[in-house]
Amino acid sequence: EEDARLPMLDRGVSLAFLRRIIDELTALGRDIDAGQWLNGVHTTSSATDWKEFDRAKDPYCGKACCLSTGLSFVETCIIAGMTHDPITRMPYFGRMNTFVR
Repeated sequence: EEDARLPMLDRGVSLAFLRRIIDELTALGRDIDAGQWLNGVHTTSSATDWKEFDRAKDPYCGKACCLSTGLSFVETCIIAGMTHDPITRMPYFGRMNTFVR
């Protein structure tokens, strides 16, 4: 139920997490944009990549990782134990304090 979930404003993503994602994608040789990260490396346009989502084509994209939990990406990461940078111990998630339009 929605009331048992982590409150929306507590699903903020830290700079430490964003840096880790970039480092991991670079190590994997995935030169992709945000839409491709979310919907799959096979997508062709940031305007329509959400229409091209196909778990079978990229089972490691952000959206595919959340299908088994039915939760947000942040909640899914927390369930998987991905909560802090393993080297710096900086938290990956927390209260939102910056909003981008």
